Amino acid sequence: MGVTDALSPTYSPLLTRDNHFTWIDARRAYFKALTYQTNAATQSSTADEFESEARLFFLATTTKALGQVMHILQDGSQPQHARIDRHNHSNVTWDFLNAELPRRLMEVSTNIRITRDINLSPLDDREPLRAMFTNEFGNIELAGLPPVGNYPIPQFTTPRRFFTTRDQAGGDDFNQRKGLIDYANRGFFTEGTANGARNLKLRVMPSPPINLAGTQEIPVIDRGRSFIDIAWNAPDSVSPGYVDALDSVYAGKVPLGQVTLRSIMNESQPLKVTVRDRHLRNHANVLIPRAIAYSAGLINYFFRGTLEIEPIDQKVFAVANQGEPHTIDAAGWPRKTAGGGVFGFEKVRLKVRNITDPVTEPGGTAVSQSVAAGGQLYAVARYHRNLCYKANLSGELTQTFATPPLVGVITEPTCGALGPRTVFQDISVSEPISINGVGDLPGGAGTPLPMGVEKTFDFINDPIPINATDLILQVVYRGTLGDEAESVALGMLDVREPTIMTFWENTDYFLDTTTPPWRTFNPTYPLKPIRYFRFCIGPSADERLGYWFASPTPGNAMTNYGSTRIAVIVPKPTSPTDTFRVKATPVINTPGPMGQIRPLELTSVGRIAQSNREFISTATEANPQADCSNLLPSTEEYWCNDPLQRRRQVMLGSRLQPVAWVTSAASTFNTPDVGVSMSPDPQSTLVQPLGEVRFNDAGALVSCPTPPEAEKASSIELNELEEVARSLGIKL
Repeated sequence: MGVTDALSPTYSPLLTRDNHFTWIDARRAYFKALTYQTNAATQSSTADEFESEARLFFLATTTKALGQVMHILQDGSQPQHARIDRHNHSNVTWDFLNAELPRRLMEVSTNIRITRDINLSPLDDREPLRAMFTNEFGNIELAGLPPVGNYPIPQFTTPRRFFTTRDQAGGDDFNQRKGLIDYANRGFFTEGTANGARNLKLRVMPSPPINLAGTQEIPVIDRGRSFIDIAWNAPDSVSPGYVDALDSVYAGKVPLGQVTLRSIMNESQPLKVTVRDRHLRNHANVLIPRAIAYSAGLINYFFRGTLEIEPIDQKVFAVANQGEPHTIDAAGWPRKTAGGGVFGFEKVRLKVRNITDPVTEPGGTAVSQSVAAGGQLYAVARYHRNLCYKANLSGELTQTFATPPLVGVITEPTCGALGPRTVFQDISVSEPISINGVGDLPGGAGTPLPMGVEKTFDFINDPIPINATDLILQVVYRGTLGDEAESVALGMLDVREPTIMTFWENTDYFLDTTTPPWRTFNPTYPLKPIRYFRFCIGPSADERLGYWFASPTPGNAMTNYGSTRIAVIVPKPTSPTDTFRVKATPVINTPGPMGQIRPLELTSVGRIAQSNREFISTATEANPQADCSNLLPSTEEYWCNDPLQRRRQVMLGSRLQPVAWVTSAASTFNTPDVGVSMSPDPQSTLVQPLGEVRFNDAGALVSCPTPPEAEKASSIELNELEEVARSLGIKL
């Protein structure tokens, strides 16, 4: 276990342990497999790949350590281990130290049953074994494979109790102990500890009883010879009704061994019991199904900690202003122009709860698997990266407009040998959130499940990059879970990749709903720069502020076809109608004849840019499939990469909306599209680098504020000058 005293209820890791593949080591390696990073993270492709490989190494270490613990548990199902009976086989050099073959027969004979080959046994044992397995007709006769069985998988509140449920003091009833070693210890004789013989520690095992109370004499025939065996009901306190695969002659009882006629006739002496291969074969039939079930239970226990992640009510996990100035470094990481840090999503908001099932020990009551004070909660983003990404989106797969039902032309980016997806996986890890009790992470007591609690995870020091693909969000809890002092619980959610919602100033045209679709501006629907812009998220009854461009920030939110690109991370939809909603409110300083431009509404299922496999072929990567949000490909391996949209020769985003006048009296509108007939084509526009991502503010999200109606005269005069200049084709 890796502790100073496995039987002690006090958790105390053994700091001087030589074995570093214990239960504790498995737990710590598992946590590192989920969260490990180095100080060189994001510094180079080599460092990124090393980190990715290191996490796989820790996962392999987890598997190895858990496997070694499970190996010890399975060893405990061998009665000679449970009863400390010598059965060693050394090697040819130290052959004189070997135990005689009957003392080693349990493992040797079971190996032969599985391998079906006596020649795989030690050389000196082969002839005796051939003689042992030769029937009365001179043919070698091997027993069939041991049964797997369907013994019920047990649950225990601590890993140690899978081995033994003995009290630390040892005064409890050994017949009621429920561990696998407990059962193997009390239910069977071994050649060296049968009927009062002492084990290596000079102890006499109290069970089976020396006087053979509760046993039954059973006549048997083995290889043409008659014997008297004794058998009994081995005490099973976990599943006493389980039917074992025993020889029918024993009528459901476990054979302990054979007694000689001389031993039976000499009533003044205890019966001498000898364990033979037929008994060991039945012992294996009884013990192997239990070893399998207990091993499965131990694995279930290790991975039992389960969290559930849900989106907040606004159905958005993260928000970023894609227009913030940034570049791409040689390793394909987006870097802020100011400061050089990774550019991306710096806060993640989500709901989380503990849905770990309670643990019910055999014959016991359900024990809650709740968290306790002192634990910590981390959010982890796992992703690949698009190495073709550019800040101006020129490295993206793009699609032009086409009148439905036609589909616009999709153009592949040119990005050399880099490719749209890194081979290895990267992670971003949030700062930890302290857990002060079950109220901070409710659940673990079974149904009805509590509501999830909203958490805001800080990725300021390790942002989720704007060019992430194959994005998965995880929440990792580390701390006490139920009765286990150092545990790990994990929640995971596949989410949509960064989806860029683009709004751009398009007032040189207006949408005429009576003679659609678009007409050139006029005095009634004039050219206007957008001074104020507000981006809200969530359903209409529960909108929250995600981003805004507002006073005292100087200048305009949008002008001269300028755009605002807001990137969001949203949930994977459960259906084509399961969308998230945003509402954008543009404000001009001097309302036109029709007042203010209508607020804009957009819904989307988000953008998908992911594969169904961790590693994909070059051919698959070179042939991305679009529109996967509506229907996933049926091919064995695929790479989905929804294109970004290009309008008026400008690269815009995943979901887009022109900011323009509309003749409808509706309170909001969502345009069908801008088409291809507009001129001039601006070719490029200014993407708004300023504004505030209010989603990242501390505390709860604020409701959408009332947009302003006017500003001071100097601002109005400046905007009017810009409007006149643009109407004359002059850019200021």
